[in-house]
Amino acid sequence: MKIALIPIYNEEATLCEVLESAGRWADHLVLVDDGSLDASSRIARDWCVQNGAKGTFIALPWNQGMGAALKAGFVRIARGLEAGRWRPQDLVVFVDADGQYRDADPLELCAYLESHGYDVASVRRDFSLYPFYKRLGNSLLSLWASLLCGRRYHDIEAGMRVLKVGVIPSLLEYFMGLRYSCSQEIGIITVLLGFKADNSFLQPVSYYRSRTRISDFILNAAVGLISSLRVRFRYKVSGE
Repeated sequence: MKIALIPIYNEEATLCEVLESAGRWADHLVLVDDGSLDASSRIARDWCVQNGAKGTFIALPWNQGMGAALKAGFVRIARGLEAGRWRPQDLVVFVDADGQYRDADPLELCAYLESHGYDVASVRRDFSLYPFYKRLGNSLLSLWASLLCGRRYHDIEAGMRVLKVGVIPSLLEYFMGLRYSCSQEIGIITVLLGFKADNSFLQPVSYYRSRTRISDFILNAAVGLISSLRVRFRYKVSGE
C-alpha cells in the first residue's frame, strides 16, 4: 500500500497536475492544506470528494509551515494504523505540491527502500539548477544533521522522501513540526531511534524554487540540535 502525503500552500497553478500524477501510483492521498489563500484548498477538497475513499483532506486554520502540515498528516495516518486501516510495512511518500519532482517516479524510490531494507529513504537532489548560496546552505545543514545523528546525509533538506507507516508513531513522540524544520527533524529523529535511513538515491529536479530565508536556516539548525537532545534524553513531545 502506497500513501501519498501532500502538504499544500498556495499551489493552485500546479496542484491539479500533482494530484493527477499521484492518483495514478498511490493507493491513497492525504492532502493537508496549510492555510492557502488561493484556490488550492478547494481543489484539494474537490479531488477528495470526487475520489471518495481514496482521498483524505485536512485543512489547517492558518499557515503554519510544512512541518505542521506533515505532522497533521502523520497524526491521521497513525490513527489509521491503530485502527487497522494501514499496516506497518505500508509506505508513505512525501510529494511536493509545487511539482518540483514532476519528472520523478516515486515507485522507484519505494522499490529502492524495499530492496535495501531501509525504513526511511530520501532523495539526493541534483543541484545543477540551484544557486551557490542554496547549495552551500544545504551542505552546511546536511553536515550538521550528520554530526548530530551519526549518519551521513548528503541532502538533508530534500522534500521527496518515503518511510514505512510503522515508523510514524515513534517519530511523532519527538516530532515538533516547526515551520520548515521537518526534514531536519525526520532525518535526525529516525536515525537516533534506530531506524535504517538512507539519503543516496540521486534525483534530478525540474526547476529551482525556494521560499526559505536565512531565519529558516537558523531555525532548522536549532531544531536539529533540539531534536537530537530530545531523543537522547527521551524528552517526548507532550500531547502525542
